[in-house]
Amino acid sequence: MAFLTHNQLRVRYLHWQTAPQQGQWHNSLVPALAAAPDGLDVMQPGVLSALPKALSPQPDTVRLVQLSDLHFYQRTDPAYYHTVTHVVHAAAPQLIVLTGDCIHNRTDGLAGLATFLDALPKSVQKVAILGNHDYMDTQRSALVQGVLRDAGFTVLVNDVLPLPQYGLVVVGVDDYRKGRPDWQGLRTKITPRLADDSLQWLWLAHNPQSIAPWMHHAELPTDVMLCGHTHGGHVYIPALEMVYQRVLHMHHRYGRVAFTRPRGQAQAYVTSGLGGAAFYWDAGPYSGDFPRFRWNTWPEVVVIDRV
Repeated sequence: MAFLTHNQLRVRYLHWQTAPQQGQWHNSLVPALAAAPDGLDVMQPGVLSALPKALSPQPDTVRLVQLSDLHFYQRTDPAYYHTVTHVVHAAAPQLIVLTGDCIHNRTDGLAGLATFLDALPKSVQKVAILGNHDYMDTQRSALVQGVLRDAGFTVLVNDVLPLPQYGLVVVGVDDYRKGRPDWQGLRTKITPRLADDSLQWLWLAHNPQSIAPWMHHAELPTDVMLCGHTHGGHVYIPALEMVYQRVLHMHHRYGRVAFTRPRGQAQAYVTSGLGGAAFYWDAGPYSGDFPRFRWNTWPEVVVIDRV
């Protein structure tokens, strides 16, 4: 795969195995499409119309959809995000999680963001956290949170949301770079709920650099963490992998990450997100921007069945 325009999209489909199976970890995230383990390219002819069958949930599962790194700005293509909403409706999730960077560098994307969020399924539990682009200033983060709440999202900033109907507790960690992650405060909120072994812990953190402190706090329950932020490298050149890790701090650039901890096994998934780079400049009548693009990394919707 080489150059990708902003109008290409993949569905990444995973199973969250809550009971250990042969050759797999407890709480493992495994590809659920044997014929297409890297996901479905929904822009291929005929694939989009076949999504409901391809994504049909199994009985007794809890289905969640992860969306991340929308990066709405004034010139975001609404047709692209119309396809995203089609995929989300076809997946028929019980829970939608949004892992940050709802807008790009300015508030001119708030109207488009509101339109997109309003088109998502209505009678679904929705949870969101903020990313670094949502945090450029205090006013911006308040505006983004307002749009999210108006669309029915619960916004978690170092907070916990029990969802016993789905056998889950959702934990939202503030952004690693622009926010103020409060691990001790989270421990205080989490400790009273540790006695209930029937619940799995779903952590949301925009930046995968949060994985390291998540692992460090051994007293915290760690089942699965979902992250975004990296765009899979956005412009990914395999020969420069060490540059991504050491210079850009992308130690977990994309995909599944597995750990063994004192409290048991845990996994994280770092999605490549949905948005693309937006380079623009303000120069009066000479203002403009470059088209959005990626290189060697697919934008994706993540569908996870907890089985």
